[in-house]
Parts: sequence; C-alpha cells; structure tokens
Amino acid sequence: MNIALASLGEPSLNALIGLGFFSVCGYMLADVMCDAIIVERAQLEPEGKVGSMQAVGYMARYIGNVVGATLGTILYNEAEWGWGLSISNIYLLNGLCALVLVGPVTWFLSDPNQVLAARGLREQLGDIWGMVQRRTIYVPMSFIGQSGREGGRRREGGGGRDRE
Repeated sequence: MNIALASLGEPSLNALIGLGFFSVCGYMLADVMCDAIIVERAQLEPEGKVGSMQAVGYMARYIGNVVGATLGTILYNEAEWGWGLSISNIYLLNGLCALVLVGPVTWFLSDPNQVLAARGLREQLGDIWGMVQRRTIYVPMSFIGQSGREGGRRREGGGGRDRE
C-alpha cells in the first residue's frame, strides 16, 4: 500500500485514508500471523528458555516501530530544515524496506513436514457453530449484543430505564 501511495506523488486525503486503512489492516494481519508462528515454534523451545522467542519477537517488532517512526519524523522535515524527503519518497522507502527485509525470509516460513489438507466450507462452518455453542463464547457475545442494542435505544431516546 505504501508503494501505491508513493506512486501518487502528493496523495489526496481520501487516498491517504483508504490506502492507510489497508496498510494498517495488513500490519494487523502480519502481527497475528507472527504471533501464530511464534506460538507454534515456542512449543519446541527447551524448558529453560520458554518465552524467549516471544520476547525477542516483540522486542524486534517494537524496536523496528520506534526506529521507523523516528526516521520518518526526521526525514519528513524537508520544508523546515531544507533537506529530507517528500511524503511520496517516505512511502516508497517504507514499502521498499518491507520488501527488502521481509521478502527474502518468506522462503523459510514454509514447513514441508506440516502439510494440511484443505477443509471444506461445511466443516469450517460446523467448527464455528460448535464454538458459538460454548457457554464461554455465547455469554459474552450475548452481553455485547444486548449492550449494543441498549446503547442504540438510549441514543435514539426510546425505551429503556432512563425514560421518565
């Protein structure tokens, strides 16, 4: 998404919001996948080092965030300092960093010893239905749903205990 923003030159507010939204969704998806990989691989850690892989993963992620935010802030002061990068160049640099740093290591994410067969839609929906039937799932879902309906009635001025 950052390379798409870079190609726009000076992006409009709508393009910035739309492509920024997809960029954040991608970041969140990558974060979930990273956590899943760490949890799966952490089961193979020796007894004395349990949790170290997860700690290193989080530390690398947050150090990268801090370094990236700091560099972006410093490099985007072209108007005030007389040197730096334009916003499109910042987006290009951000997108290229992801390609250069993540691209080569994706080969190592493949695990030839773990091949899972694709499951059908009916089986997946059955799993979801089985999960929704658990008390630990349906009670919080019911509470959230009910509180959302109550909040909507109060905003609209109808029903509920707060009417006099």
